[in-house]
Amino acid sequence: MLLGNECLLGYSIYAKTQPAVADNFLDTSAIPSPRRDLHHQISSFSPQFQVFSVVTPEFRMNNHAQRVHAYASPMRDPQIEGEQDRRIDFMGVPLDGLTMQETVNRCRVLAKGTQPAQHVVLNAAKVVTIQNDSRLKEIISSCAVVNADGMAVVWAARLLGHQVPERVTGIDLFEELVAAAAADGHSIFLLGADEAVVTKTAEVLRARHPELKIAGTRNGFWKDDADVIATVQKAAPNYLFLAIPSPRKEYWLHTNLTALGVPFVMGVGGSFDVIAGKTSRAPKLLQKTGLEWTWRLIQEPRRMFMRYWKGNTAFIKLVLAERKKGKNKK
Repeated sequence: MLLGNECLLGYSIYAKTQPAVADNFLDTSAIPSPRRDLHHQISSFSPQFQVFSVVTPEFRMNNHAQRVHAYASPMRDPQIEGEQDRRIDFMGVPLDGLTMQETVNRCRVLAKGTQPAQHVVLNAAKVVTIQNDSRLKEIISSCAVVNADGMAVVWAARLLGHQVPERVTGIDLFEELVAAAAADGHSIFLLGADEAVVTKTAEVLRARHPELKIAGTRNGFWKDDADVIATVQKAAPNYLFLAIPSPRKEYWLHTNLTALGVPFVMGVGGSFDVIAGKTSRAPKLLQKTGLEWTWRLIQEPRRMFMRYWKGNTAFIKLVLAERKKGKNKK
């Protein structure tokens, strides 16, 4: 099956927290995000970095410190350095063929800017949805950064002849940007989830990054947009992370982008639940192989099977049709 957790969710699949025991069953809310160029990054950031198979408090703190160290260098502007724009047209919407590190670099530049910019991840679910949702399609097209969140999108893009180096999941990017904000002296605002979760998320992030500036937090349940916008405006953060379901988060951020006045805004779905320890991601092995969706299927086979089956079918048909269209043009 080509399509998994990205079929019908706006963010990665999570299951109830299990004990963090070994490498393939780590509490991933407490370790660095998976990186495809891990060995290169490790050797670049610190030759002393070691990987342990069992999670310990020391391991967690050392790795979060490692991530801050990785971003303790001056921000670079990709345009100034002549970095080529690798944005492609994928199934009618833009997609940036960037690595995690390149994405972080670009987001750091946007976060210090004066014009508000929105980030969005593109997964197979959104590709299927935009076929009948012109508003969401327009929103994705207007975003400053569009990453491939699911392996289905990466594989499909490559099948269509595009160069997409890796997937950049929302939760992994969120954790990287928090570390970057701490290193850059930038502030963040956490908006979404329930009160206990967002409060716990802030506590965990402060423990990981003592120098992190959290401009404010607010739960994701409100009736008055104006009140929320005023709260964010007063806090004046560099980053706003919104943890509510998709596509509501895309709609809300786009609608209020100018009013919020935040340089960089990003929807992070269920990421706060993971950071707070309420839920956990699939084992690392499944994440790396693009089979994270099987974690959810195992947890809820009856409910998820038909949803994945329908989503798979729709996405595969769209990709094959696009490929045929490309061949006919030649």
